[in-house]
Amino acid sequence: MQAFRSLDGIPMPQVLRLGIARNITVAGASARTGLDFTSGTTAVLVTTTTAAHIKFGDGTVNATTSDTVLPAGASIVLAIPAGATRLAAIQNSTGGTMSVTELL
Repeated sequence: MQAFRSLDGIPMPQVLRLGIARNITVAGASARTGLDFTSGTTAVLVTTTTAAHIKFGDGTVNATTSDTVLPAGASIVLAIPAGATRLAAIQNSTGGTMSVTELL
């Protein structure tokens, strides 16, 4: 059986447990949440109630409308890039909530 891989080519387990969840209020200004999850966490489940742009980075990261967009109602598993400590989000046109949950 072939192993799942992230877009970055990182091997991903086929069955994952939900861990700690963080919420971001998605609005017209970029907001960020920490990725201070359980040691060894390499992937997160991102869900959003509104279309939003996201960007991984450090404590100064800000998302812009030029960054990757997730459609309203999206649920996607993303690998956490090396060195990333935060995930930032900004609305596409209307506000909402984004949940970032560690996958173990």
